[in-house]
Amino acid sequence: MVCLPATQFCCGCSVSFGVKFILFVHLFCNVAFLASSCAFIIFQNNSYGTMNDYTKECILAGFCLAGLPIVILGIWGTFQKIETLVRLYLYYMMAHFVVNLYFALKNLVFAGPCQQLPSILETQGRAFACGVARSASATAVSLIFLIEMYLIFVVWSYCEDIAEGGGMEIGDLAKDILGRPISQKAMRKKLRDDDPYTSLHGLGGGGGGADGESGLYHGFQSMMGLGEGQGVVGEYGSIYDTAAASGLGGSRRIFNGRYHEMQFPPPSHHN
Repeated sequence: MVCLPATQFCCGCSVSFGVKFILFVHLFCNVAFLASSCAFIIFQNNSYGTMNDYTKECILAGFCLAGLPIVILGIWGTFQKIETLVRLYLYYMMAHFVVNLYFALKNLVFAGPCQQLPSILETQGRAFACGVARSASATAVSLIFLIEMYLIFVVWSYCEDIAEGGGMEIGDLAKDILGRPISQKAMRKKLRDDDPYTSLHGLGGGGGGADGESGLYHGFQSMMGLGEGQGVVGEYGSIYDTAAASGLGGSRRIFNGRYHEMQFPPPSHHN
């Protein structure tokens, strides 16, 4: 891989937090642009127009409107760790970058600055002022698009992280599938169900008892003579420890404990 994925966002935040922050900001920008476009196109309010051109305004409004479900799916993908949804948003983000680059270069670098000079510079120093304004606009546009490229890099890094089986944070262990905090009771039940010792024979978990144990667990508890509070199957003090202490039956030594041939084929041996 030529470029390694990012491990942090803005020198301290996690990549997951950075992607969520980018998605919510992008969603807000799309909604704000749609609102200004509606005010310009439908209500004929020229003060809200971004392009001051109905054709361009309609095209950009349609682009932002089409991006709303993609951004929302991207938000869902970050919470559910679904790479496909986040990568779909990454492609939309790249397309958004290209559109922004085209209009920025056209309106701010090649045409815009020299057409908005103060009237005092119309007669003297127009060429110099135009060059300074165009250089300042080019510098501002470069900084803006460097930031956008960094944000694209962060989203791409998160996609690569999910593709490799990562993307998880320590706080995700205490959340459910919807990203909501899990209660203490649900957490204890989840830990008991996922513990290999408490479900050694598939008898842990379920939802039948007062504390969430299944009916199979209670049936096994009664069958083995274990009352309430005598331990979960598989933990210390349970029936398995009792069986291990008393033994599992009689046994005898191999070859009467006198000789055990380790070679094959075995050589001739006489007692």
